[in-house]
Amino acid sequence: QDVDTAAKSPVKGYSNISEVLLDEATAFTLDDFNLIDGTVRSKKYKLALQLFISFNPISKQNWVYHYWGFKDNIIPPNTKIVHTTYLDNPFIDESYKKRMDLMKERDPVRYKIEAEGEFATLDKLVYNNWKTEMFNNADIKGMLICGLDFGYVNDKTAFVASILDEKNKRIYVFKEWGDIGKTNPEIAQIIHSLGFSKSVIVADSAEQKSIEELRRDGLIRIRASKKGPDSIIHGIQQLKQYEIIVHPRCQEVILELQNYAWEKDKNTGEYINYPCDSWNHYLDALRYSLQCADEPRLKVMNKDLFGL
Repeated sequence: QDVDTAAKSPVKGYSNISEVLLDEATAFTLDDFNLIDGTVRSKKYKLALQLFISFNPISKQNWVYHYWGFKDNIIPPNTKIVHTTYLDNPFIDESYKKRMDLMKERDPVRYKIEAEGEFATLDKLVYNNWKTEMFNNADIKGMLICGLDFGYVNDKTAFVASILDEKNKRIYVFKEWGDIGKTNPEIAQIIHSLGFSKSVIVADSAEQKSIEELRRDGLIRIRASKKGPDSIIHGIQQLKQYEIIVHPRCQEVILELQNYAWEKDKNTGEYINYPCDSWNHYLDALRYSLQCADEPRLKVMNKDLFGL
């Protein structure tokens, strides 16, 4: 580097810099990165300017996860990503390997981050009662439950369908759909195409107008979720009474289960009994869907009772 020694301001004020390294980049903000990336210039090194970013992956809520395409595999132009783990380090000894083996057994989430270089949250997750497993939903005995959470511009509209096995206290999640910018007629058409137009669907009660429009568009059994004081916590507690089994094709549900965490008190750093309002669209739909079990069901009656 050939740094102008007269410059006393932060990185953005230096001139003739050929390389900049942002170590622990997850501790920076996206604004920090854009400021540095947009102001570092050099006439002397204009063909060799490089910006190096190094970090250990953390929560998928961090800007790094979205900016460099880890979420959707779309890598920005003029970018090279090098993924390394401790196994690529030729200088580690046997004691370090044993330490990592012990971490894998005792703290698998931290192992994913520190050892495998994967994005994962170290926050206290809301749901730990789930697993991913292949299954054929047609073979599962139980009740079909469907939920819908509304979104539009920034948040996805999310639909989730599952089989509720009340006898064995299991929920089998087998179908998901979600997208942004969808109007109510488009949502109705998509749910029709998925084959759930005649199913009971419990949707976010905050969207009463949307629910009525979907009903007029053919989702005849859609209804609003029941809400009251602490309804979110109550719904979470209900879901935690079941083992949630998610089909591997439901990747958005899995992603939210891996990141939906409890809120922290900003002053004390302690967790409070309320979840963060993020990574929860599909899980809100799943939470609403459990209310399908409250739907009155037709009973077969003995016609002899009517003298027939």
